[in-house]
Amino acid sequence: MRVLLLVVLNIFSVVLTAQLGFIDSSYNIYYSNLINHEDTLILAGVKFGNSANPSGILFSKLDTSGNIISSKIHYGKNNEGSLLNNHRSRNLIRFSDNSGYLFIGTDINNWANNLFWKFDNDGNILWEKQHFDPLSNADHFTSVLEVEDGFMLAGRVQLASNLNTDPLIIKISKEGEFKWRKTYGTYSNDEVGMGLIKISSDTFVLFGNYGMGIQTGSPGGFTTFIDQSGNELKRWKSPINQKDCCIEDLHVDDNGNYIHISRTMETERGRLIKMQPIIIIRDSSFNILQKNIYADTIGTSYFERITPAKEGGWIAVGRITAPTSSEIRNRYSWIMRLDREGKEIWSTQAALFPDSLPIRFMQQDLHQVVELSSGSIVASGNFEWRTGSRDERGFLLKVDKNGCWDTIPCRPITSNIEIGVRKGEVQVYPNPTSDTFGVYFSDVQGVDIQLFNAAGQLVLRQADLESSKQIEVGHLPMGLYFYQIQDREGQVIDVGKIVIEN
Repeated sequence: MRVLLLVVLNIFSVVLTAQLGFIDSSYNIYYSNLINHEDTLILAGVKFGNSANPSGILFSKLDTSGNIISSKIHYGKNNEGSLLNNHRSRNLIRFSDNSGYLFIGTDINNWANNLFWKFDNDGNILWEKQHFDPLSNADHFTSVLEVEDGFMLAGRVQLASNLNTDPLIIKISKEGEFKWRKTYGTYSNDEVGMGLIKISSDTFVLFGNYGMGIQTGSPGGFTTFIDQSGNELKRWKSPINQKDCCIEDLHVDDNGNYIHISRTMETERGRLIKMQPIIIIRDSSFNILQKNIYADTIGTSYFERITPAKEGGWIAVGRITAPTSSEIRNRYSWIMRLDREGKEIWSTQAALFPDSLPIRFMQQDLHQVVELSSGSIVASGNFEWRTGSRDERGFLLKVDKNGCWDTIPCRPITSNIEIGVRKGEVQVYPNPTSDTFGVYFSDVQGVDIQLFNAAGQLVLRQADLESSKQIEVGHLPMGLYFYQIQDREGQVIDVGKIVIEN
């Protein structure tokens, strides 16, 4: 497993500080947006409130090591706790003239009331606009796209007249003034707009799903081509099936083909029992050219975002379900690097806590991903665990261009990189341990062992070992650690993880 740099962010009052480990349970954070601007990370999302503290909008700037440059939380014009209700949405965009950022959403107290906020580059509010949708019972935006004379907001609307769900596009000016509203759909199926992309100067593609898989277990995907005034040009729908059910994210590659995320779905007696992510490449007529399926594991695994990589190919993020030492299946954060055809180059999983901790249920989802100038990858997401009550946190993680944290060598899951010693010549056990573990080796002298915590900090080192050795770790905090073993010439001969329990 690759070693990841994990940064967990903590809110105290209105100040965001970098901190490892758990976050005060009274402050729940949901990160829905991550932007990289000249190697400064812009992180935005929702700070959930409670009876004593209102909900608000989080806007933070971080350096590429996860250190906080600045952070602000906004509560609305009247400090009433209006909440931009956009989980897992791309509802933040940087103005092309570099004057700031647009954040869009709906008021949680009235989901037909659309909110548009402009922040300056430091997260201060320049203006806040509202537009009430009289035809809606609830609006939900999933993406925003800048055009020459304003912005196009895509998502879905639950119609007030019959409670059916249709794809929705609203256009606003650069100053946040409402210009027009259009819906796209039929009354035979609920349809959800997942995003909007631009494919030419005057043609856009609205994409999403229909059939609402919660009810049917197998939704279908659709694309609707529109002009810059929102007029429908043509439409395509996939058949409803469980083999490649939907369109979650859509891009156009260098050859003019479409590449999108989908998923398989297996149900039993109306209950979802298995899900696998798919990446599909289609031609301009949406005929399938290439189809790749990943993660043949029990449970629900999927990709949520895919983004072009600078060196060609793609980066996908989401979650993967993996078995643990018990019957509980935990769900881990997942990053995969893909070539131009969608074939896996490497993949890595992130476990925020070791499986041995007494956590009844845990899931860790990645929602957004960016690539830095160095080629390193930063992803944002949220994790949830239950030890009797439910708790939810936002987090960031960073890996290098090969899926490893820069200062710790790792063994890629799918590559030809080999550790410089044959399997079985180095053994580390017992694992888990509470006080000591042994390092046993043969045919090598002058072994150096280093132990790192989950943040990548060196916490223990034993150098120039001539024979097998018992390592004392009882003084270290309980948790997940990573070891690296080198020979006298500095050749890495083994890497791995070890759990320290009380």
